[in-house]
Amino acid sequence: MPARPTNPSKALRLTPTQVQIMEHLAEGATTSDTASALGIKQGTLDGHLRQIGNKTGASSRPARVHAALTTGQLKPPPAPEERPDFSPADLLLLSAVAVHSTTEEIAKAAGGLPQSTVRPAIKALVDTAGAKNAAHLVGLAHAWGLLGPGRDRTTDTQTASTLTGGLR
Repeated sequence: MPARPTNPSKALRLTPTQVQIMEHLAEGATTSDTASALGIKQGTLDGHLRQIGNKTGASSRPARVHAALTTGQLKPPPAPEERPDFSPADLLLLSAVAVHSTTEEIAKAAGGLPQSTVRPAIKALVDTAGAKNAAHLVGLAHAWGLLGPGRDRTTDTQTASTLTGGLR
């Protein structure tokens, strides 16, 4: 199921600490690097990530990053000026990764890919973009203008409007 906060007008009011966490994730930082950079324990960081997930309705880091970027609570990370050439299928997969959390949902939203090919295809996108991981890929895609309000290419167009509803 795609990320859908239950009350969009309140759902994504991230705390300053949560915004800092999301900044690190959008830049591709690991959990331990993020906790260390913020001077908090990994368990505390995990609690913040759960709260962010509850607020966004997203269970994956890329979907949480996308929600925070889409609602304007987070600025995209620095990205190379020249973006890679992505095929239409790549862009559909990229959008699916940004909106959905499970392999099954991503496969379906990306045009019915076989589930066994989803993770290798995401890894190829990460490599093509020069990203550190899928959350960083989503951050870079926002910086390049490939994702954002009105730009999501998945078949579930309601998700993007739900995530931004009442927060502009």
